[in-house]
Formats: sequence, structure tokens, C-alpha cells
Amino acid sequence: MGKTIDFEWYKVFYEVALRGSVSGAAADLAVSQPAVSQSIRNLEQAFGVRLFHRRSRGVELTDTGRRLYSYVRESYRLLKLGERSVREFLELSAGSLLIGAPDDLGTYLLTPLFQEFRKAYPGIALRTVSAVGDEIVEDVAGGRLDAGFVSLPTDIGSLGSIPLMEFRDLFVAGSAHAHLSVRPLSIEELRDLPLAVPARGSSARRMLDEYLSVPASWNPVFESNSPEAIRRFSSAGLGVGYLVEEALSESYAAEGLTRLTVRSALSPRRVCFIFRRDLPLTQAARHMYDLLLGHATGQASSPL
Repeated sequence: MGKTIDFEWYKVFYEVALRGSVSGAAADLAVSQPAVSQSIRNLEQAFGVRLFHRRSRGVELTDTGRRLYSYVRESYRLLKLGERSVREFLELSAGSLLIGAPDDLGTYLLTPLFQEFRKAYPGIALRTVSAVGDEIVEDVAGGRLDAGFVSLPTDIGSLGSIPLMEFRDLFVAGSAHAHLSVRPLSIEELRDLPLAVPARGSSARRMLDEYLSVPASWNPVFESNSPEAIRRFSSAGLGVGYLVEEALSESYAAEGLTRLTVRSALSPRRVCFIFRRDLPLTQAARHMYDLLLGHATGQASSPL
């Protein structure tokens, strides 16, 4: 069997075998009878064997034809199942959106965007999953999330992005360390404090490691992905917290928290919406993409 087989011939073969008629297959396929007959001849020539017996009324599969038909029929069944699965997935995707976001972004910075999205698209079920930036990038790239929000610096690889707002992190202290607020602190002084900080894998921790670790090392006394946990730890006087600025409400002073100043200012972080560029966005994710373009503060990557 040296001749290359056109898979369209299998489609014609299936239709002819299913109906036992060249004319019936031609009508269903919306092609001419000679075209159907030629496809069958091509397939028979490729195998070097007859696949149909020609009868006065229609055609009948040969033994070889029946063997081939059993496989082609199963292939068609699997294709139909795949087609139905994709359609169901697209219908579901059009009505739901699974987004990843770190706690500090989702709790304090992204809530207004989520509210705006739900108001604009009330029929879409928006669900958010909390994770650190590195995990969100991995899950978006692997297709486990429709899209995500991360803060830079985070390596997003080949993912597309929409740059959004900038924000800053700061150090806060409870009553036990309130005396530290009288003057700006040096990096060396910060290293010696009992610091409560974000867990590894987050962009906030990555920036803090870079800020504090050169040339010395440091060890926090408390690590958590929850800004609220860091805030409570600090307000209890157990340490100095490192938090996104928006985590402090207007009443933070009443909670016994004091904002500390540092001699060397920390760089701001930027929120980005990330998505896969090698696959089309789901309808729901496309709606989020279009909405966020109005909030973009930089050059956005284009999806397919």
C-alpha cells in the first residue's frame, strides 16, 4: 500500500458503507455520484483490494471492506464524542471564568474590577482561586486556569499580559515596635527585626528577598500567603509585617498598627492579567480581556 491516502476518502467510504448506496452518500455529502465513485476507487487502489461488491441495487461491503468499516465507524464515533465534548466545554466556558489571583491582589486591589465585571456580565459565573504568582503562571500555562492576575516581578514566560495598576508594599509594626517609626530604618536594621512576610513563590517575597539579602542573609519569624494573617500577627505585637499598602484600612491606627519608613524606598509592583497566547481565549475570558483593556497602563499582548 504505497499510495498516500486522503482522509476525505475515509469519509466517503463511511457514508457509502453506512447507506449501502453511492447515490445516497452523494446526496448526503452534497457532491456528485462520480466524485463519490472516484473516492472509493482511490481508496481501493491505495489498499490494492476491493472494498465493495457492486450490486444491481447499491453496494455491499467485501470481507476486507467490513474489516475496514469497523475501524472507520469507531473513529467516527470517537470524533463525534470529541465534537460533543468540545461544544459542551465551549458552552460551559462561555458561562464561567476561572481566574487565579494572589491573596493580596484579590482581597484588596482586584475587588473593584471583579465587581465591574460581574455588573457588565451578570450571566458569567466568575470564580477565583487563591495562589502565589508562580503557581498561577504554571496553572494558566497548563490550562488549569482560564487566566490569572499576578504582580511583577514574576516570570510569565510566553504568556500574554495586560499591565494594570501599580502599587506599593510597606512595613507596619504593632505597639511593641511602634518606637521604630520615629525615624527611617536602614536595611541592616530591618534584617534584625522579627519580620512577618509573604511566603516564597510570591512576587512580594521575591522583591523583599532582593531588597534585604544583599549582601547578608535574613530569616523571617512568620511567613504566610494571607495578608490578614500577617496583619493580625503584627497588630498583636509579635513582629513587623510586610504588607501591600491597600491592606491597611483607614482605621489601622486603631488596630495598634504603625507604618514604618525606610531609608531606601522599595520599588512598586505592577498587577498584570495573564493568559495563554497560543490558544484562543474562551468567550468569558475574552470579555475579561476586553474590559481590562480599558484599565491598561502599558502595552498589552494580543490573544489569538
